[in-house]
Amino acid sequence: MKILLNLLWRLLVLNCGLFIFAVGISCSVASNLGLPAWDVLHQGISFHTPLTLGQVIQVSGVVILLIAFWLGAKPGIGSFFNIFFIGFWIDIILKSEILSTFSALGLWAQGLLVLACLLLAGLGAGLYTRPALGIGPRDSLMVALVRKTGYRVALIRTIMEISAILAGWLLGGVVGIGTLVIAFGIGPAVELSYHLFGVQVHHVRKISPIVENI
Repeated sequence: MKILLNLLWRLLVLNCGLFIFAVGISCSVASNLGLPAWDVLHQGISFHTPLTLGQVIQVSGVVILLIAFWLGAKPGIGSFFNIFFIGFWIDIILKSEILSTFSALGLWAQGLLVLACLLLAGLGAGLYTRPALGIGPRDSLMVALVRKTGYRVALIRTIMEISAILAGWLLGGVVGIGTLVIAFGIGPAVELSYHLFGVQVHHVRKISPIVENI
């Protein structure tokens, strides 16, 4: 019973983190000041496919997770929750138009949404990583590259963001001032969140198979 309750608690924390992260990404989309780096890429792909933004996030998540696995980052159940639920929540949040209504209040509101993206995406990343149930595709790729290179999370994440922006822009994705703010801010935000929740990147391999920490 104790093991079951522990697992249920960790699943709850995981899903709270995924929801918070999705709200953060939705804030940036609604700001109309430019999408976050990976969503510039996702949007660019969606322009050339019949998929929604959320669906592209899900499909690309699978592809990136396979690449990360090839680089040595093992997936866990949280990895698959990440692939499905972030895109799922983003589609629902954006369809509600609550954030877009706030964005219409003016530039100050748009700026607040960009800052909210950094805060919530960073917080959500740390929160959904902490339960030790497996990390998401982009986080898996980031961690794999950190291990391979020995560089800091902030640097690796920033390089990944810029690469995604360039690829997305070439596919027609929208790039704006908000894109650049988030690209250079999300790495430090995630790193800070990892410190806040006690996530040790060089030991993240221990959180992959869920049975290891139950």
